[in-house]
Order: sequence, then structure tokens, then C-alpha cells
Amino acid sequence: MPPKIGRPKKTEKKLIKNQNQRKKLKMENDRNKFKLKQIKNEVKEYLEYKEKISKIFKSKTIKTAMNRFNKLNEKFDEMPEIIQDFMRKLSKKLEITLNHTKNRKIPSTNNLAELLFRVTFPGKIKRIFRTYKGAQRQIRLNNLNWTKRNVLGEN
Repeated sequence: MPPKIGRPKKTEKKLIKNQNQRKKLKMENDRNKFKLKQIKNEVKEYLEYKEKISKIFKSKTIKTAMNRFNKLNEKFDEMPEIIQDFMRKLSKKLEITLNHTKNRKIPSTNNLAELLFRVTFPGKIKRIFRTYKGAQRQIRLNNLNWTKRNVLGEN
């Protein structure tokens, strides 16, 4: 039922109860809208940092990648804590992660290894194929297991 205009009589208990419920829900809705705005701003900030970090890895040369990393690292104190942790971990292994900019034969992602097996693997298995040596090791192990099963007859 649509709410009546004006003040309800004291005898209309249901109407008063419904009005109070509507007031509480409206106040809760306003608080949730404010929280949502704050969360959206945080997400927007994280996305900006994500774009800056992805530009580091998409750089054509090691010099531009290092310049972008240093620029981002200068604002280290202003960053959110999650991004700071990531930057600390990245700074330890930065040269290794940027090897694909020095040597064009190294892929920037492990998609080539996945194309070899024609499957997109879950994260647990992807870690095996991050390097060329890891892919070779896995192929050798698969060959050994096949030989065991088919030639030697062991299970």
C-alpha cells in the first residue's frame, strides 16, 4: 500500500511500524551508498597502479622499463599497502622478470608452453612450465612414465 500523506493516528500501529522500518532502511541504504563510493575509489586507485605496473612489463627496452619502475618506486610511501608489498617483491626479482626485454627469444608470457600442449593449465601446473628448462623436464618425465607403463609393464 502506498504511504498516506500526513501524520498517522496513534491507533494505526501497522502504519507507524512500516514508516519506522522505511526510515531505518533508507538510513542503511545511504550508509551503504557512502561505503560503495569509498570502495569504488579504492578500486580505481588500484587499477591505476595496475596499469602503471603493466606498462613496466610492456616496455620495449630495459631502460624505459627501469625508468618506469623507478618513477613508480619514488611514490612508494603514498601507495596502498598491498601495492607496496608487491613492489618490494618485484624489486628483488626485477632483472629476472624483465629478461624478455633484453632477449627477444624469451616470451613475456608462458603462452608458448601452453600452446605446445594445446591446453590452458591451472595455476598449480603453470608454475612447472614458466621456464624452458621446466618444460623440458616435464617432457622427459612424461616420456619416462610412458616407457614405464608401456614397455616395462609397470603401473
